[in-house]
Amino acid sequence: MTNHTARMAAQLAEQRREGGYGLNYGVSIPTIRAIAGRVGTDHAFARFLYRQDVRELRMAALTIAD
Repeated sequence: MTNHTARMAAQLAEQRREGGYGLNYGVSIPTIRAIAGRVGTDHAFARFLYRQDVRELRMAALTIAD
């Protein structure tokens, strides 16, 4: 019998190490782009967001940057 919980935990641990983010809210990429698109282009704000240790803010920064 397979222990799915242990295998899932191993998968999550490996993915977390690869991602390199302190926080990850699990918001979809299209949603992140839509929210960031409402901000408009702002390179300084994008640089600020990218320095944060949050996956979604880093992804939003790529949309907001000029």
